[in-house]
Amino acid sequence: MIRFLLDSSALWRLLREDKVRAAWAEIIAAGAAGSCHPQRIELRRSAR
Repeated sequence: MIRFLLDSSALWRLLREDKVRAAWAEIIAAGAAGSCHPQRIELRRSAR
């Protein structure tokens, strides 16, 4: 179950910063952090 909804800035920090990724590793491994459909659309649009 997703308990934490990540916004775009949080996702980018997780991808870029080892300290942040390490702090959230257990939560991410448990599948408790995720995103929503509108956010995934936003990320795809910004990747263009």
